[in-house]
Amino acid sequence: MQEALPTNIPLNNNLKVLTMNDFKKDLIMGLIFITGIYGFISGEFIVSTVLFAGAAIYSNILLTRRQNK
Repeated sequence: MQEALPTNIPLNNNLKVLTMNDFKKDLIMGLIFITGIYGFISGEFIVSTVLFAGAAIYSNILLTRRQNK
C-alpha cells in the first residue's frame, strides 16, 4: 500500500541552480570539434559530419544567447 506524500513540506528558496559557465561550454564544444576531426581522419565521414554539425549548431546557439543578454 502506498503512503500519501506530505503536502506541507516547506520550500527552500536557497536552492542553488547548477548552470554551466563559459569555460565548460567552450570545453564541450572543443571536445565535440576535436572528436569530429578524429572521425574525419579515421574515415568515419558520417560520424564526423554529425559532430561538426553539432559543434556548429551548439556554437551558434551560444553566440545567439550571448548577444540577446
